[in-house]
Amino acid sequence: MSLFKLLSGLAIGVCLLPAQAVNVVVNSGYRAPLPLKAAPGQVITLFVRPFSLRLTSGISADTIPLPVNVGGFSATLRQTFSSPIAVPILSVNPFGTCPAVATSPACSYLVAITVQIPFELATNTDRSRLPENFASLTVAENGVEGDPVQITPVSSNIHIVTSCDSTLQTISPPCTLLVKHSDGNLVTPKNPAVQDELLTISAYGLGRTSTRVETGKLPVDASNPVPELKIGLRMGANPDAPDPDVDPSLAVLSTKEIGLYEISFTAPAPDKNTPACSEKVSSNFSVTVGNGASSASFSLCLRIPEL
Repeated sequence: MSLFKLLSGLAIGVCLLPAQAVNVVVNSGYRAPLPLKAAPGQVITLFVRPFSLRLTSGISADTIPLPVNVGGFSATLRQTFSSPIAVPILSVNPFGTCPAVATSPACSYLVAITVQIPFELATNTDRSRLPENFASLTVAENGVEGDPVQITPVSSNIHIVTSCDSTLQTISPPCTLLVKHSDGNLVTPKNPAVQDELLTISAYGLGRTSTRVETGKLPVDASNPVPELKIGLRMGANPDAPDPDVDPSLAVLSTKEIGLYEISFTAPAPDKNTPACSEKVSSNFSVTVGNGASSASFSLCLRIPEL
């Protein structure tokens, strides 16, 4: 869901909330409502209604390891199986939830705080005999904490990044999936994928990799794979078309951006009944990325060779 759609929904509800003495997270992640699912290492945005601090502009972390206090805001992970953990922050950005001409005191001001969920988050597994981990996030302003927000800890919570995600520093509509050609350009209907080309997906929330990565830091090893990841492909809407599950060519944590996963796979050969992309057909094959615990699907355009 784009940030603009998410905030339009928030504007309706937040203006009706009464004033509170402490901050409260009114939304989070990529869609409503709370509570939120989160995987170890996941980059996600908390939408907070602060009680005192007011930002005039956004602030981005400019150091690695990431800081745990930006613009006076900090966050803490609490869970059953560990002491409180300071949460690294990538950026804080101000939002207004009412039109600029509105004068109602009920209209609120939000701050979007993009954080990385610590890799130390203990996840729950279905049908496990182990005790359940209860987890929460609490945002503080200058050390004064607001209300805790419950987290559902999962081993993965896959989200394919788009150009309109709240986690990005620069939002650039129209919203486009961040799936890239081998030359680094985005795959679009006007610049479609080509058979046998290596494509790269940008994603969040794939969880732990094969070797340990420290929260708030970039991985040291550029080939730190995500285990058990599969990619399913389907051509067009043809039910008889091949629907193989394939291993990605590469699925690793990026060494350039905190918490970003890069998943590479080879573009398939088009089925004979696959339509060409046009003004009316914006995509002609679909991709599903999953690892058993979560999955995400999206559609792309594949160039159909001329006969």
